[in-house]
Formats: sequence, C-alpha cells, structure tokens
Amino acid sequence: MSFSVLQIVIDHPGRSAGLALGLIGLAVFVDWFHLAPRRSPLYNLPGPRLESYLYGNAKDIIKLEVGVAHSHLEAVYGPTFVYRGMLGQPRLYSADPKVFNHLMSQAYDYPKPWHIRKVLGSIVGDGLLSSEGETHRRQRRIILPAFSAQAIRELFPIFLDKAMELTEKMTEEAAKKDGPTDGSEAEGEKAGPSRLVSEGVDVMFWIGRAMLDVIGLAGFDYDFDSIEKESNELSIAYKTMFDGLSGQSTLGVLQDLFPVLNYIRTERQAIRERAMMTVNRYGRDILARKKKAVLDLSVGVDGGKGLGKADVQGKDILSSLVRANMATDLAEQNRLGDEEVLAQISTLLLAGFETSSTALTWMLHSLSTRPEIQNKLRDELLKVETSEPSLDELNALPYLDAFVKESLRFTPPAPGTMRVAAKDDIISLSEPIKGRDGKLMTEIYVPKGTTMFVPIMRINRAAHMYGKDDADIFRPERWLEPMPRSVMDLDVPYGHQATFLGGPRGCIGYRFALAEIKAFLFVILRQLTFESVVPAIDYEHRANMVQRPRVKGKKEEGFHMKLQVRSVKD
Repeated sequence: MSFSVLQIVIDHPGRSAGLALGLIGLAVFVDWFHLAPRRSPLYNLPGPRLESYLYGNAKDIIKLEVGVAHSHLEAVYGPTFVYRGMLGQPRLYSADPKVFNHLMSQAYDYPKPWHIRKVLGSIVGDGLLSSEGETHRRQRRIILPAFSAQAIRELFPIFLDKAMELTEKMTEEAAKKDGPTDGSEAEGEKAGPSRLVSEGVDVMFWIGRAMLDVIGLAGFDYDFDSIEKESNELSIAYKTMFDGLSGQSTLGVLQDLFPVLNYIRTERQAIRERAMMTVNRYGRDILARKKKAVLDLSVGVDGGKGLGKADVQGKDILSSLVRANMATDLAEQNRLGDEEVLAQISTLLLAGFETSSTALTWMLHSLSTRPEIQNKLRDELLKVETSEPSLDELNALPYLDAFVKESLRFTPPAPGTMRVAAKDDIISLSEPIKGRDGKLMTEIYVPKGTTMFVPIMRINRAAHMYGKDDADIFRPERWLEPMPRSVMDLDVPYGHQATFLGGPRGCIGYRFALAEIKAFLFVILRQLTFESVVPAIDYEHRANMVQRPRVKGKKEEGFHMKLQVRSVKD
C-alpha cells in the first residue's frame, strides 16, 4: 500500500498534490470533530454524543419549540453540560445560578461572540447592545441617568396615553371581527357569546405599533403615530432592519461563522443596507436638532458659561443623553462621538420595542387561557380610583406586580444569550455534578475561547431552584409567598430571575420596560377582556433574538397572536 502511494507521487505529481490536500482535509476533519474535543478540559463534563457534523446537537434546538430541547438535555445530563453546536462547535451550557452570577459579575471577561456582535453592529451600529469592554463601560456611564427611577416617572404619562390609544384601536378592530357561527339565529336575535366565531384581533400587530410609538416618543421625541397611520418611511426602515433578526438562511449562518463569505452579496443584505441609510438619515437629523436645543439652552445657563451635568433635564431619553454628553464638566475621554450617540437610537428601538411588545403579547395570551387570573387581576386594577395613576400607585398593586414577575419569569422575551470566555477561568458550581470519569466536580475549568449558552428561560424555570413540581407551572401567587433560598441567591436587579440579566451588562432599561408594561396592562384590562378565538389556535414559541408566537405547523403564516377581544361592559 505504501509502495502504491509512493508510486503515485512519483508518476503523477499533480495527483499527489490533490492526495496531500485530501489527507490534510481528512486530518483536519478528524481532529476538529473527534480529537480536539477529547483534548479539551471540557471533555469530562457530561453531555450528548455528536449527532450531526453539520448541526452538532443543535438540530432539535432549532426544530423544536423554544426551550424544549434544552429541557430534555437537562433532564438527562443535569444543569451543566457540554453539547455541540453548528459544525460541531462545543458549547458549554449551564443553568446553575452560581455560574450565572459569575458570568454576570465578570461580564467584560465574557463578551458576546464576535459573529453576534457583527450581526448586531450591522443593525444598530456601535451602540450599547453591540459594544464591549471600555467602550461599553463609557457608553453605559453616560446613558444610565436617562433610565433612572425619576426619569421613568417623567415618561410615564406617555405610556398611559399610548395604552389608551391602543385600547381604543383594539376595540374598533374587535367590532369588525366578530360574527355568528352560522345563519341559524332567529331573525332579529343576537348571537350569544357562546355562539360567536371570531377571526380574532392580531394583538401582536397592534401592540407592536403601540410600542413603536412609545419608544419613539419616550426615546427621542419622535412621533411615529403607528397606531393611527400607515407606516412612514422611518418605521418601514426599522422594520426592515429588525426583520433580519427573526431568522437566518443557511448562507446567513455560514457568513456569521466564516466572514470571508460576506463578500457574497445577497438581496437581503442590500435591502437592509438601504434601510440603514434611511435610519441614519433620520437619526442624524434628530441628533442635530437635539444638539441645537442643548446649545440654545446652554446660552442661558449661568450667564452663558456652559452647560453642566446638573443642568441636564428633559423627558425623552435621547435629549437627556445628548445633554449629559455635551456637559462642559464631563471629561473629554468620557464623551461619546456622534456616531456612538446615533447608534443609541437604533439600540433603543431594538432593545425597547421588540422585547416589550413580545412580553406584553405573551401576557395577553396567558390571560386569555387563564380566565381566573385575568379576572383577579382586573378586579385589583378596577379598585384604583383614577384612570391616570402614577407609576408609584401601580407599583403598589401586589397582584399586578406578581403577574408581571411571573410572566417575565415564565416567558422571558429573550430565552437565552451567548457569551465567550475572553480568558481561562475557573467557575464554582452551586451543586456538584458527576463527570464522565464518574467523579464529582465542584467547579469547572473554562478555557479561553469557550462559547457558553446562558439559558435565561431554563434558569427561570429551574427545578433545582423552584422545585420539581412547581417550576414549570404559571403561578403568580408564588411572588406573594416566601421564595426559596435558591431563588433569592440569584444576583440580579429585578425579580430574582435571569430575564434582565445582571451585572455591568444587565438590561439598562428594565425600569422603563416594567413601567411600560404595567401602564398598558392597567389601561387595557380595565376596559377589555381577552379569550381564545373560536376555534382555538395552537401557538408555539419560536425564537431568534426574542421568542414570538407562531401557529404550529403553519410557518408560512409568519408571527401573529389572534385573540378574541371584547369590552368589559359586554
């Protein structure tokens, strides 16, 4: 055999080069998929065997509903294990609260993977969502005051006004949708509620429009007026950009993994780039007006000696950011460039619009399938004596607070996130796990470059935290009872849950989101009831960046959430 190979090399040098390349390719293949994983310190961790050279163990994760595949793997391998992603890439998975706390507290040592930053950066620029390290630290320091508790209180009337507008629109839409199941009613006889068939109101569509209006007004004082009007140029551009996050083609996945493939231009990329040009054109105009307003204000401050951080005031977030960034008492090295400020506009829309609208959509769906919870919540809201309460008054309502916490625990808008170790690390576990060698492990060694999946939804529903019989049950009352110590140990800014993450990369706008959601629930539920349509629609959770509702087996219909909407007075 060796003689035959040698003879080929001597007689056919061209073939020998091809043979050499083939052998090198085979060696790389075997090493990548089989030998390298065995050399890794992660190899001793439990986990499934490689199922596919293309999909790794991720085929079911992609195919099944959000969280289902991870839940199955956890049931077999425990809360911490290693599985293989696309092209066999090892991924460390952990729903251990101690691991989560470590990742959050050491956030700058665990940045987002480069391909995720690339995708986000192509949409929002170098904003708070896509930046890392010192750039992120500097941006967050400037932006944080705009999301203070007092700043959100000042924005709260915007939330109530848009919630009322949404309620009126859904009432109008509901009147168009309901009709009798057949023509059997006697002439002049009204069809009773039990005999109504309803096409349903697409609450996801209308909530999305309302949330876009809110983030436009509260974020940068721009009125999209999406509820009442057809989409304008800017809202269409944003939708075009963000639709790219709802799913990716095979080429898109490969482009993320292999940057050289980005030279292959697609129509999808061209459309997104044109949309970005529109967004940036509007954004620069908005930013210029904000800066002019600040300069005009500074002339009248302290005899025209300049604008200090203490003079920063105003309601919309971008105005506050621009004023803080232009303050004369701000160190020059901490100041943001125009492109960085501009990037925050897209970041506000992506982080504030998509997540809040998704959360509220699933909350209404949850209420439609649990009438006893809907009635209990409405009873509490109707006891409020004013139709325009303050944020503090809503925060004082215990069942509203419990329902919001449970909804965000049970169905977090973003079900998971990715991180990569920037350096070698050792992470302690809250409970020992058994390695492949049969020995108990109390800590895991994480090599530099390790990709980690942070399972937000599975942490929120962890049986080892909430109890085996209670973790996957939707029960708002749990938040009115003493919580298990294992839940209390989660080091996060809100609700002892992973939904808003934590540490220096925790969600900066969580107060904004909570106030917005509570305002909408307050206004909507005092006037409308929500039920499943007839016949009922079986929705599933599908996710890329956020988890959206889709009818099982009907991918072609896209994302929507149709519910039967009626006036409380009916």
